[in-house]
Amino acid sequence: GVEVRIGTTPWRGSDLIDESVYAISVGANGVLAGTWADGVFESSNGGANFNDRNTELTAAPIRCFLPASNASSPSFAAGSGIAISENEGAVWQWLPVYAEVYALMEDGGTLYAATDDGFLISTDGGLEWVNGPLAGDTVYTVLRSGAHLVAGCASKGIVTSSDNGSTWSSSSITAGSVSGMTRFGDRLVAVSEEGQIFMS
Repeated sequence: GVEVRIGTTPWRGSDLIDESVYAISVGANGVLAGTWADGVFESSNGGANFNDRNTELTAAPIRCFLPASNASSPSFAAGSGIAISENEGAVWQWLPVYAEVYALMEDGGTLYAATDDGFLISTDGGLEWVNGPLAGDTVYTVLRSGAHLVAGCASKGIVTSSDNGSTWSSSSITAGSVSGMTRFGDRLVAVSEEGQIFMS
């Protein structure tokens, strides 16, 4: 086999095999892995071994997680809808949300779900979600950068909001499908489905 190293530490495989893993989340109680069709798996030993945590999440892709911000707040998993866990991922329940969800974010008590039809927004801790802005466009990713929310869209490129998502403005990247973003120091790095990488 091939050994990959970061620094001096080799990569190693876990026992989670024959699964298409689309999301991973590290929290206080361990590692959660979201799969394409078999739900959520949990590891309490740093990812070496995973146990099935599927109570209701099978047969739907899990693309992202929003871990609990503290012991009394819920965790969320999303893909074809949004599921909530009140007990740190031990048991999950689907919420009445019918959208393809690509990213979840919490910002100042407001929850954002980037979906195939703009944003869903929750201001009550995730129990109820309402349609937000950018309807009609697929939003793949969202994050906070200073005073602005920044979103990557399927047809609008990158858009920004200075009023917590009420209105959105075009950036200098107005075309292409921006499918992912992350921070790199004080810069934002965005990737497009057309194979481009943009850096702010």
